Amino acid sequence: MLRIKIKKNLISSRGPMVLDACLEIETGCITVLTGQSGSGKTTLLRILSGLAKPEEGFIASGDITWLDTEKGVCVSPQKRKIGYVSQDLALFPNMTVLGNMLYADPDRRKAMELLERAELSKLAQAYPQNLSGGQKQRLAMVRAISRETDLLLLDEPLSALDHASRLRLQDEIFFIHEKFGITIILVSHDLQEIYRLGKRVLFMEYGRVVRDGSPAEVFINTATSHKFSFAGDILEIKSADVFFIATIGIGGNICRVILTAREANSFKEGDRVLIASKAFDPVLIKI
Repeated sequence: MLRIKIKKNLISSRGPMVLDACLEIETGCITVLTGQSGSGKTTLLRILSGLAKPEEGFIASGDITWLDTEKGVCVSPQKRKIGYVSQDLALFPNMTVLGNMLYADPDRRKAMELLERAELSKLAQAYPQNLSGGQKQRLAMVRAISRETDLLLLDEPLSALDHASRLRLQDEIFFIHEKFGITIILVSHDLQEIYRLGKRVLFMEYGRVVRDGSPAEVFINTATSHKFSFAGDILEIKSADVFFIATIGIGGNICRVILTAREANSFKEGDRVLIASKAFDPVLIKI
């Protein structure tokens, strides 16, 4: 069990806020952190990894205390048995694929086994700049678990990939979880990804977890009672005589929804929404 109780003062786009989290994360499961940008998700991962320190807090993995501000305990990132894949991947550009792996763990046999699993063994002598986006993502993930790792932190690692690559790497994340029994905390805004991978979802707003449960409990049961719903992003809102048309991107597909003037004023381009309907006349719900 991972026990977390932390407070950290932050500055958000809305002004000062406090990241205030009191959580217990079950060992061996995939937990997803989601919510609007700036709600404290990345900062929470950085505190867990030891890359950031809260004003006050306590973190323990099983019987091992990683952080206790009252007692002055703060275990270094290298001793926390954590793998961390950030949004920028943090690969070393001057090292080969194999060199990146060996930097994390000098066991060459293990490195090549992991590269083989990630279909990167033939690129062992290539440099990161010669890899595709998906190949870089796979390298970052297998490097993160190459040393003894109990907890894998993934900060939107698939956000820049196309739909097909994203699905493939979701399978890779699940394989890593199943094969190595690693506890995973994943930051994601993609509803399909959350449903596919997440056993538990923590929805954050302004520094706090405001919803906690399965994907269905967090999204469907709380947001809508409609018969079907799809998550997407508003690409464009255009006036069309007396009504408006919102163009929504859903995965690799596009759809259009008619809005009234009042509804159109409630949304803007870039908003993440649910498209929901019981039968006809779909409605948009901001998420």
